[in-house]
Amino acid sequence: MEFKDWINKKFVEWRGETRLGVTDFANYIGVSQSTMSSWMVGVIPKAPHNVLKLADKYGDEIYDLGIPMPESPLSTFPPGIRRRLRTAQKEIETLLRERNLTGDSPDAERLAIEIMEKHGFKYTETEQSPDT
Repeated sequence: MEFKDWINKKFVEWRGETRLGVTDFANYIGVSQSTMSSWMVGVIPKAPHNVLKLADKYGDEIYDLGIPMPESPLSTFPPGIRRRLRTAQKEIETLLRERNLTGDSPDAERLAIEIMEKHGFKYTETEQSPDT
């Protein structure tokens, strides 16, 4: 299946019986309406931030459609771990923003540890911490 056919199918599935349009679908994915429209006529996403937005919604199946996988420190991780790490990272970023916390605060660290553990990553503080 070509990417444009796949993204159009995902749009139809997402919309269901509602009257939601392409702009709403673009907002759901997290891209502009013009970006979504270009994808729907056959432009392959290449911008790493947009590719990752698609991967967040639809998983690694997008890479079977000719979309290049962005280079990332996580690219060598197994897909399930990458997905859980991205989900945890998004949740941490959202909560830090909502609570107006900076990454340097102890509350931010506690929050990040809780979220990482919620997603299956165990935190163990060691004597020789890389941030000391």
